Amino acid sequence: MEPLLSGIVETSVWFVNPLMARLETDAMENRLMVKEGNLLAVFNSAHRVMKAESLLKEHRLPMLLMPAPRQLQTDCGLAIRFEEEHRESIMHDLEREQLLPEFVARYQSTEYVVIWNAKDTSSKETTEI
Repeated sequence: MEPLLSGIVETSVWFVNPLMARLETDAMENRLMVKEGNLLAVFNSAHRVMKAESLLKEHRLPMLLMPAPRQLQTDCGLAIRFEEEHRESIMHDLEREQLLPEFVARYQSTEYVVIWNAKDTSSKETTEI
């Protein structure tokens, strides 16, 4: 005896509004993409970068924790993206909490240029960034 429903296949249909899909795609690209002039703070451990993110959020500084671009070759695979206008505040807060990144790079002309490196800078010079 054959089952009564042997020829029925369950399917799901999703309606995607093309206008909303484009808005969601644009929003995602804006969140994850690094734009010309953006700065990326790269840390040597996931623990430190997440502590830094928490601190900066607590101080309401605009930034985004994101996967580090492969070109930067990081130990932890994460970076904090922020804009030049907030660099002094961000670096000051990170220094005060002893959470300075391994280095900071600026995205310019399709490449990342290191503009600050913890190995090359004394703590006095750090506050001037």
